[in-house]
Amino acid sequence: ADRTDRRATVIAVSLAGFALLMAATLVVPVGWIPAVFIAMGLVSGLCAGPVMGLPAAVLAPQARAFGMGLFFTLYYVVMMLAPMLAGQLTDLTGDPATPFLFGIALLVSCLGALMLFRITAAPVRAAR
Repeated sequence: ADRTDRRATVIAVSLAGFALLMAATLVVPVGWIPAVFIAMGLVSGLCAGPVMGLPAAVLAPQARAFGMGLFFTLYYVVMMLAPMLAGQLTDLTGDPATPFLFGIALLVSCLGALMLFRITAAPVRAAR
């Protein structure tokens, strides 16, 4: 992502690929699910580095520590609550596919958030 200077493209492709592979888990034969999960891990891992670099694009150096602290606080809260939410969604609907569908919806919303970030971050980068 850094060498090509296409961070947003790498993030978008990674999120879209992850969403497509999550959808694939709902339709592939059971024997293929481990391979799909491995592919999900490989594809979703592509955007980890570029995502971690996004705050530097908009936060002043003196605010980065606080901004990253806030980010990681929210990240770990979501990581703690997400499995409980997935279980509750499954219990409410009786369909084990529901958490996957919810995850796909969240990944699509992340793509929208990335676009919004790019639009709002452009004036901040230009001002520096």
